[in-house]
Amino acid sequence: MLNQLTSIDERLARLEDAHASLVARGQVREPFAAQRTEDPSFSTTDAPLFAATPAQATATTLAGCLLNWYVSHIWQTVKGKREQNKRAEVKAAVNIMMVLYQMPFKVVAEPSKSDHIAYQAWKNALWELAVNMDTVANERLTKFDHKKPTRKPSSLRKRWRLLRTSHPDAYRSLGAQFLALQSRGCIIDACTPRSHLWTASDLQAPEPHRKHTHHRTRLKHNCPRLESNQRLEASLSLFR
Repeated sequence: MLNQLTSIDERLARLEDAHASLVARGQVREPFAAQRTEDPSFSTTDAPLFAATPAQATATTLAGCLLNWYVSHIWQTVKGKREQNKRAEVKAAVNIMMVLYQMPFKVVAEPSKSDHIAYQAWKNALWELAVNMDTVANERLTKFDHKKPTRKPSSLRKRWRLLRTSHPDAYRSLGAQFLALQSRGCIIDACTPRSHLWTASDLQAPEPHRKHTHHRTRLKHNCPRLESNQRLEASLSLFR
């Protein structure tokens, strides 16, 4: 259970340590998901039972952030204000990457860890999706703010908020496309609870600024004159 772990950072650190240990023993292998794509005859039964986690699967990249969201079940309840803030940042980053991806994707339900082949295949597929989302998210944002690629969830969240105010039309367009894919069933996440996935209410853009019409402006300036004329007519009526 997540509440038995001391913090999210410790889980990520253990993931890095495990990979470093595998590298030292020369057990790191290329993800077999890529082989299956290139060679139709490749069978999952030929896959290694304990394929190593990709080296980039750490907290230092957005791809690693997304992978750990699913593998470590970051959406579960955590204790402490600091841990809750970290989870909120990761949750926002995962949803932002989904929105910026602008393409259909599917995250299938997590298989049992006792089925080593199926579980590793699931992680490899997740990692491939995470790398693609990381790349696409940074490329899309750079077109608007011309900044360097983001590696931290907090930085991605900040850039997304700036896009909302600096380019509201682009923000609306990205959100509308994501919601359209979502409504057509082109985006499937069988792992993340629905309460942690963004909806239309999370993608509201600021309303465009409305200028006052000349008609309203004229009325506003003419009101004192109208009131003065009315008082004058009322005074004259006393002498009639």
